[in-house]
Amino acid sequence: FKDVKNIFNFLDKFLFLNIFISIPFIYYKLKIAKNIMFLKYSSVSSILIPILLLTPLILNFEKGFILFHKIFFSNDYWLFDPDKDPIINLLPETFFLHSALLILFFILLFSLTCYILYRNIRNL
Repeated sequence: FKDVKNIFNFLDKFLFLNIFISIPFIYYKLKIAKNIMFLKYSSVSSILIPILLLTPLILNFEKGFILFHKIFFSNDYWLFDPDKDPIINLLPETFFLHSALLILFFILLFSLTCYILYRNIRNL
C-alpha cells in the first residue's frame, strides 16, 4: 500500500501546484487580457484527453487495469489472491471501473461548465 500512498501524495502535490499556477493565469486572462478563449480550449482538451485515455479501459477494462498497474507499480504487490488477501473482496475490479467512470463524469462536467461559461461570456 506504500506505492499507492506515494501516488496519492504525488497527486496531492500536483493538484496544489496546478491550483497555484491556474488561479493567476485565469485572473490574468479574464481581468487583464480580456481573453476567454482559454475556456474553450480548456473545455475541449478536458473532454478529449480523458476520453482518449479511458477508451481502452472502457473497451477492455481488465487489460487496461493490468497495464495501469504495470506502468505505475514497480512490483507485483498489486496482485492479490482472494483466498489470502481479503482486501480484494472489499475492492473488486468493478469498484475501480466505477471509480474511473465517476472521475470521467466529473471531468466531463467540469469541461461542459467551462464551455458554457465561454459561450455565455462570449455573448455578453
